[in-house]
Amino acid sequence: MELKHTKIKNLGQLKASGYSTKSIKDELRDNLRERLRTGQDSFEGVWGYENSVIPELERAILSRHNINLLGLRGQAKTRLARLMVELLDEWIPVVEGSEINDDPLQPMSRYALELLNEKGDEINFDHYIAIGRLNKALSQHANEAYDLMSKQDKQIAQKIFKALTTVDASGRKIRKRTDNNRKTKTIHTRQ
Repeated sequence: MELKHTKIKNLGQLKASGYSTKSIKDELRDNLRERLRTGQDSFEGVWGYENSVIPELERAILSRHNINLLGLRGQAKTRLARLMVELLDEWIPVVEGSEINDDPLQPMSRYALELLNEKGDEINFDHYIAIGRLNKALSQHANEAYDLMSKQDKQIAQKIFKALTTVDASGRKIRKRTDNNRKTKTIHTRQ
């Protein structure tokens, strides 16, 4: 359900909007069904598995199955898992101040239950908005951590990154498989 989440500020408004809580499996299923209905690729950027892995994964999602991706290195398991995150809704409401991001319609923590009992439909909530999906959220936090580093630590981080990545055919930097001994040597080696 598409909502103008910026206009909804409390539980009463949320209930009036017709919003209902969905399980992650239902969220994945509904969003995959919409992609399939509109003809969008369900897992864009994964090639070679269109007639094998992807249809099986789609059936598992549509059937609300638990999914465990198994396979050898280089078989797109991580890519598929990261792309599955794109099947989640962009935002969900959470109880304001809740440490565990309680669902306002189904609170679980003592804090949220007491707040709901005290304020009822006037309970305020924040919006847990996807920051460009998981990969961008991780990238944002990595950049924030990098910005806090000293100049010397930044040089070490750059050296490690260069040693642990390679460029693929499309010009993208990707992680190389590296054992811990090589990582340690890279950190302690002068440029």
